[in-house]
Amino acid sequence: MTALDPKTLFLAILLVLSLMSAACVPIWLQDRSQKAVLWMAGGCMLFCFGMVSRVALPFLPAIIISNALVFAFYGLIWTGCRNLLMRPARLDVIAAFAVIWCALCLTPQIRDSMDLRTGAAGLVIMALILLTMREIWQMRLGALSIRGWLLCLYGAHAFLTLHRTLTALGRAHPGNPSFTDMPGFTSLMIEALAFTILTGLGLIGLSKEVSDRRHRQAARSDFMTGVANRRHFEESLQRHFDRASKNGRHLALIMIDADEFKAYNDLYGHPAGDKCLRALSTVFLATCRPGDVVGRYGGEEFAILLPNTSSRAAHAVANRLLMAVRDLRLKHTKRPNGFATISLGVASLTPETELLTAVELLEAADRALYRAKQEGRDRVCHADDECELPVMLQASS
Repeated sequence: MTALDPKTLFLAILLVLSLMSAACVPIWLQDRSQKAVLWMAGGCMLFCFGMVSRVALPFLPAIIISNALVFAFYGLIWTGCRNLLMRPARLDVIAAFAVIWCALCLTPQIRDSMDLRTGAAGLVIMALILLTMREIWQMRLGALSIRGWLLCLYGAHAFLTLHRTLTALGRAHPGNPSFTDMPGFTSLMIEALAFTILTGLGLIGLSKEVSDRRHRQAARSDFMTGVANRRHFEESLQRHFDRASKNGRHLALIMIDADEFKAYNDLYGHPAGDKCLRALSTVFLATCRPGDVVGRYGGEEFAILLPNTSSRAAHAVANRLLMAVRDLRLKHTKRPNGFATISLGVASLTPETELLTAVELLEAADRALYRAKQEGRDRVCHADDECELPVMLQASS
């Protein structure tokens, strides 16, 4: 069997990586938010330039520039993963690795020993691999199967890189053979090609998964406050209501209205009103549990769904919300105390409640809210206080 020609393999790898980089561009053009794919394309091109410079430039510039570009390839993949986490690019870190490498190559020991250069480059690549694995591990939006695939791929690559690094450092012979004649050149190039292709496919899949989930999340969120929009809240209410009714669990609902909000807009303008609503949303999210559903029901009205929460506990949550908004001390000269306040209505589903629907629970909380506003605002009223639910049940029956 004829041995694989290193130069032919080298050219084939350059062609494949160039085509892969070009293929990433239309994927990015289809969805400009998938910048991780664009970083991947840039990384592949830098890898190709690094390989070309290794054989085209004189010895010292070649070993400096080629490896610096290979480091940039790993660094741009790391940057793409950071982009999926909505984190800023750290090009300064990538540049620091390149500067350190340049300084190392100017020392006689590193310059005159390919083994020492291989070991030093392997340590830099290991650092970038571990940084990338950390970003992938911290992702929560991407599918577990894709993230697991990338972690396994990077783990295998890290193991092979570490083995190659330790072998080179343990040998550390002087000498500088040509690039294509270096020991293990064929296996190194095949590994690099396989790793790049598989990483690119995994990153494209992960980027698409993250983008799809963010689009779905945006469709369920209120564009201004970031909490659930009315449609998503009502879907969550029905789902939690069915679950509570089936399993005999508690469920509580709080309806909230910003007091005299029209006057607030008239006094301070709509931009200030939007800022006020965002501040209220922040307080609601901070006060509630992660499993609770906070939604904007319409205008200045909000609703909060509290699964597995008793009537008494829901009343305590409503009072905490009332006090938290008071503590904001948002100026509102039309209110008696001079600050913005809220009114809250609470309704609860208990295991003993019968013949109650999700809509009726919502209406009970809304009537309790209306009573809180009639009684002077800046207070909490509960549907049970005046037997809201029994009256409603009689009407429905």
